[in-house]
Amino acid sequence: MTKDITLTGLTAKQVILLNEMWSKDTQEEFDEWKETLTLSNLKQVILLSELVNLEILDQQVTDYSMAKKLIEELKWKK
Repeated sequence: MTKDITLTGLTAKQVILLNEMWSKDTQEEFDEWKETLTLSNLKQVILLSELVNLEILDQQVTDYSMAKKLIEELKWKK
């Protein structure tokens, strides 16, 4: 289960776009809405979608031990 998602540093326009994104009930509705956007707004929606996806992934990764081990091994190979 995903916790609340927090994105900081958003502009007022980005907040409006995110609120509109969240109001869509289906992927089809979301895709149809994206087709109505200007290129500038579409780019913002794509960016915001990626930020949301990254935040969700970040919440799912809780064990960094393997990554830390690999980083330490790479440090020794220098």
